Amino acid sequence: MKNNLKNKNGITLIVLVVTIVIILILCGTSLRIVLGDNGLIENAQYSAFETKIQIYQNNVKNYILSQQLYDNKEDDTDYYIDDKETMKNVLEDVTDEEADKYGIQDNQLRYKEERVTEQEKGWLEKLGVKPLEAR
Repeated sequence: MKNNLKNKNGITLIVLVVTIVIILILCGTSLRIVLGDNGLIENAQYSAFETKIQIYQNNVKNYILSQQLYDNKEDDTDYYIDDKETMKNVLEDVTDEEADKYGIQDNQLRYKEERVTEQEKGWLEKLGVKPLEAR
């Protein structure tokens, strides 16, 4: 009877525990890569934000050029715009909330510090966008 029990093959408790621990380590690492700081999700959000800001900057350039052509003004005219309704026209197809976050100063897109989140502020600074200074 003793020989019969020793010859049985099967998964031991130790092998099962080791397998579960390895799976947990792999899951933890995968979650950190996807959800952690500078993870895939945050990188995707930053890329979408960067694209949006580049579109806004192009809209600002187009607006300034069209105003200079329409008003026959020279290139050295500095535009200052901080009202939401004008920014809605400049940024094209933007929500009220989004238009209220930005303005134009020194012919560049600027952000209103009190309207953007800390994450957006960090990303905007990383992109070289400066805060709007009140006049």
